[in-house]
Amino acid sequence: MAFLYLKKQQQTNIPMRIKLCKRWPPTPEKDFTTKEPTGRNQYPYDLQDERGTQLKHYATEREEETLKLFKEGETLQVVRQEQVKTDGKRIAYNVWTTVDGIEARTAAALPLRSNVQEVTHQKHQDSFERENKIKQIMISLAGLTQAFISNGKNSPQEALDLAVSTRKMIIDKAIQLANES
Repeated sequence: MAFLYLKKQQQTNIPMRIKLCKRWPPTPEKDFTTKEPTGRNQYPYDLQDERGTQLKHYATEREEETLKLFKEGETLQVVRQEQVKTDGKRIAYNVWTTVDGIEARTAAALPLRSNVQEVTHQKHQDSFERENKIKQIMISLAGLTQAFISNGKNSPQEALDLAVSTRKMIIDKAIQLANES
């Protein structure tokens, strides 16, 4: 009996609605040419498209991480996307979502972090934001310094002294604002 495979029915970047009919136990993957085991598992699925056509699909281990979030009988949307590597090779992969989207489902599946991890993460984030604010002010100050130096009304030494004093005031203000927030 000849089966229709999902891979043959898909078109790149065009969403396809699929009903997940049956999930089979994992089987060892074999190399296509040598028929030798590769050491990885493949996960067989029976699917049904909108027209009622039965489709087979062998999910990779990476795909299975997403597909195990769905239940049998659920309607999914699959999009085949391609990525071109730097060496010119094209890699195709499937993006699976519910018809509504997977955001709520993956958020529920994410492991919760402990309070210590959360506090540490927040400290790193605050430190990064503070340093970024100071950096942005210093970048804008570079243009101000250049304007003072290139101003023809002052001597170069006066323009430099004015730019340095202005720079000091701005950096102090930036640090003060960063510490307040």
